[in-house]
Amino acid sequence: MQLTNYLIPEHLLMRVKADDKYELLDLMVDRVCHSDLMTNSGLDLDAAREAVHARERERSTALGGGFALPHARLPSFKGLGLAVATLETPMDFGGGEMVTTESAVIVRYAGKLDIDPHEQAPILL
Repeated sequence: MQLTNYLIPEHLLMRVKADDKYELLDLMVDRVCHSDLMTNSGLDLDAAREAVHARERERSTALGGGFALPHARLPSFKGLGLAVATLETPMDFGGGEMVTTESAVIVRYAGKLDIDPHEQAPILL
């Protein structure tokens, strides 16, 4: 699996203005769910939003160094969605972590992905 197959130009959000991390997450999920790549994928916008929000409420996905990796699993979705955003201004992502650039693996289904196990580590959620 090549992650570049899933990171297409329309999934790149540059210098995003958002009031909080949940607004940012919604923008990213919306971009992925409405892209041509996801047409007929079975990816449900509301379910994806709720899954990403629920995961973020469980524990912040801020990794430090200005980076966060929000993500979620959706058992009903058989695929991978990926978006990357940079922020206009730093944002508190919880736990005192300020995020300046964010990369998000938005969804991954609970079934098996058809990938080489050595390539799976970077996208394990």
